[in-house]
Amino acid sequence: MTTGCGTKSSEGDQSESVQAKTDKEIIAEQVAAYPLKTCVVTGDSLDSMGEPLDYVHDGRLVRFCCKSCIEEFTETPEKFLAMIDTASHDHDKAGHSEGDDHDEGHSHDPGSSGHEGHDH
Repeated sequence: MTTGCGTKSSEGDQSESVQAKTDKEIIAEQVAAYPLKTCVVTGDSLDSMGEPLDYVHDGRLVRFCCKSCIEEFTETPEKFLAMIDTASHDHDKAGHSEGDDHDEGHSHDPGSSGHEGHDH
């Protein structure tokens, strides 16, 4: 599922469809290099709640396990973007190839133990 963070303008639906297309292009360009196989908010597998949700924030792809995680992300995006940046840096530094499950077995947010704090 694709979700974007486009803004509405006076052009209405036409502007939204252009933004959605742009989000789809961003997702297509960035999904292969996305460094996590887990939700940046909960640490759970991206497919733990079904199809992962792809979200574009300021031109960057962020992947989630559920819609509630998007809501939590938007409260403090800097915190979660920093976690993605760290994972990306660690991924590059370790020489992992695309598709490696290098983040399996550890949580990216020590303060989070999963889906506590929001309902599905």
